[in-house]
Amino acid sequence: IRRNQTSDEQIKIADDSMTFTSAGNDVMKIHGSNQHVSIGSTSDLAPLFVHHDAPNANTDVDFAVRIDHDSTGSDATTGDREQGGLYVDADSSTSGGNQSNEHRLYGVWSDTRVNSSGDPDAVYAVYGYAEDQRSGTSGMTGITSLAGGWFIGASDGTNSAPVISPLYGLYGSASIQDTGTVSNSHSVRGVTAVSG
Repeated sequence: IRRNQTSDEQIKIADDSMTFTSAGNDVMKIHGSNQHVSIGSTSDLAPLFVHHDAPNANTDVDFAVRIDHDSTGSDATTGDREQGGLYVDADSSTSGGNQSNEHRLYGVWSDTRVNSSGDPDAVYAVYGYAEDQRSGTSGMTGITSLAGGWFIGASDGTNSAPVISPLYGLYGSASIQDTGTVSNSHSVRGVTAVSG
């Protein structure tokens, strides 16, 4: 399906796929055989694969995936409400491995690197920020729990006598691998400030 006999704007339907092209670029491809979707690429690497190159323009906010979630319309009075922008449910019943890292399960994996001559002001593998912005609002109930990051490591194998080495709720590692000047270095840094 093409516009005005030009391939710059078209939807190409193949045997087991559909490719959407706009402005001469393949912006999305649906892989029907395994139900994968690629955005910004035609690669079949994951159920949802997103390729993104930051534009040269001076853009304040530029992410490969951006989620805008608003829970305002939720009923907060009848039962539990667990809501947010991203939910990951990762499970595994794979067995037969040993202790040599043959099988790893991650809820979230972040691989953040500065390459070549890059010089960013800040680099975070994961950045979390939680804030109560109800300043000047009266009559509101207190927030039961507020955390910038919450990490729990738990073993619930009561009948399996698990052997785990090691078990962490939070693990931090900082490494300086080259000659340079570092003002502050923390493997884990925690600050609590209560004002008023």
